[in-house]
Amino acid sequence: MYSLIKFFHSKFISSRRARIISQILSDLIPAGAEVFDIGCGSGEISSRLIQFDPKLSIRGFEVHARPECAIPFETFDGSNIPIESLSADVSMLVDVLHHTQEAEKLLADASRVSREYVLIKDVISENMFDFIVLKFMDWIGNRSYGLKLVCIYKNRREWNEIFSSNQLEIIEWKDDISLYPKPTDRLFVRKMHFIALLKKTGEGALHAQTH
Repeated sequence: MYSLIKFFHSKFISSRRARIISQILSDLIPAGAEVFDIGCGSGEISSRLIQFDPKLSIRGFEVHARPECAIPFETFDGSNIPIESLSADVSMLVDVLHHTQEAEKLLADASRVSREYVLIKDVISENMFDFIVLKFMDWIGNRSYGLKLVCIYKNRREWNEIFSSNQLEIIEWKDDISLYPKPTDRLFVRKMHFIALLKKTGEGALHAQTH
């Protein structure tokens, strides 16, 4: 059964999903920016971003190394990014934070290594139905890679709190994202997916301006 579901997902959903996410992310990333793709996976999203803007410089970081990764990357422990502070224009985390028990710590480190922006694609769970749907989709997308599914899904209030505690201001918020073909979009989207462009504020932003 899983093989059949995975085939359908790969053929009709994965490519469309990557294309749409990449298009939205591309519109939010400054032209020619230096980008860290934290939790880069296969590198497909970043490789698509480079097609939109060949002047982008993208470097990946990944816990589970994939030899077929489409971009240069290095491994890390999932919490501490092995790079100096203020090393890139944008830190990007695409469907990463709900897979870690230390989301706030990883987000803080993503902010540390960025000079200005943190760009996130993740999900929102406001009720048990959302949780079941999101866990099912994670199971489909990640089982074949042997990943342990942590599945810590936050609601909108919890996301706002984690952003605020890391002195990150929401510049753009997009949650009307048609990732899946009809009629599956009514079940698997429902504003459970979002992309947020965050800008550093407070001491982090002031420190970046002096370098």
